[in-house]
Amino acid sequence: MPVCTQKQRSRKQPSLPKNSNESTLTPAGCRQMLACAEQLARAQSVRAIRLNVSDKNLPSVRLYEACDYRYIGDADLGLGAYGLTNFLLYEKGL
Repeated sequence: MPVCTQKQRSRKQPSLPKNSNESTLTPAGCRQMLACAEQLARAQSVRAIRLNVSDKNLPSVRLYEACDYRYIGDADLGLGAYGLTNFLLYEKGL
């Protein structure tokens, strides 16, 4: 399990790549980021984490399912003007 320190949380956020469709995170980096968020949430007595993901974002859907997030439903978040009409809702109990 990763150790998430205050120093890590307070670092300046990296800038987005010039091509915003270009991913700079590896699958392992994404898993580590989720594990860190879970660790921080547990430290604050959070009982569950919920995620909303576009049904078009298949790499993230696969990641969440591989990290034991449970599909709990669909939702329209009102982003149809941007081509995002359906979101999948995931949850993981901590």
